[in-house]
Amino acid sequence: MRSIYLLMVYFLFSSFSTYPQKGWFLQNPTIPPAELSKVVMLNDSTALVAGWKVLLYTTNFGKSWGLQPHSLGTVRGLHALNLNEFWITLINGIAKTTDGGLTFTRQYTNSTKDIYASFFLDSLHGWAVGGSGWGINAEGLSVRTTNGGATWITSNSFPPPPLFGTVKFFNKNYGFAGGGGGYIGKTVDGGVNWSSSNGWGGSYESIVSFDFIDSSTVFALTYNGKILKTTDAGGNWNIVQNFADYAFSDIQFLDSLDGTIFCNDGKFLFTSDGGESWVERNTPDVYRLNGFDMATSNHLITAGNDGVVFTTSDRGISWTLFKRMCFRDLIQYGSWMK
Repeated sequence: MRSIYLLMVYFLFSSFSTYPQKGWFLQNPTIPPAELSKVVMLNDSTALVAGWKVLLYTTNFGKSWGLQPHSLGTVRGLHALNLNEFWITLINGIAKTTDGGLTFTRQYTNSTKDIYASFFLDSLHGWAVGGSGWGINAEGLSVRTTNGGATWITSNSFPPPPLFGTVKFFNKNYGFAGGGGGYIGKTVDGGVNWSSSNGWGGSYESIVSFDFIDSSTVFALTYNGKILKTTDAGGNWNIVQNFADYAFSDIQFLDSLDGTIFCNDGKFLFTSDGGESWVERNTPDVYRLNGFDMATSNHLITAGNDGVVFTTSDRGISWTLFKRMCFRDLIQYGSWMK
């Protein structure tokens, strides 16, 4: 009977016309997909999800999933060009695959400083930030690549405080990095040099995310619920909203009007007027969620601990939960079961 189930799974996954070459098949039934941490939507139906020792993909907006185990550990960043070629950022380095996760090449390794965040603008330009230690003993980290990760260059002008947890670029020259103490760093030469772009008065809060509306208008989030905005490319930052009871994690705008704020506890804030007002929508079950992405205002996927994935096609009014089953059930049924 087990051989029949395996045969059914083979035909199910081989029916995907866009699955990565080699890989993306069920391998080891003893590894549970525990912590899912990052989501990338390539279009309104295709997405990648990366987590502790597992990669997942869907080509039908979560109705079914393929998976590929990996041995890289905790995932802190996922940046995909397509289902075959993508980077995974780890606590101590960055790895790239060109075969859908079947094999990875370590492109950057740092044994003394942790990487907290990364961002790839395109197939060539990428950045990673982090640091080590604490207080007066802390040391920061900022590295960049201009050749798709073949080589990485360390910035020697990264401003204090030294621990940065988020980075985002508008183009290959202009970007921001944020971290502890409410500090915001700005670069206009691709990360070669960084300067302070603070000016909003926060000194005990962490900056956790940025997103650009255009080259002048940028939003930033603090962990404990403040929404910051600049309209002069970081010359001045102002607090435009304060949700004191929220733990913010990420902000994304699709255009100048439609935006989403993600909180780790399943709360989402949606705006359709450029951030003038926000509507709260919650996932129906309490799970620790770690990442999200959206392709359109009606196609959003979020994932978290215990191997859970939620999808929504109506801006969070209703949610579909795909809940982790053990790998034995995955092998028998060939997909995650709702």
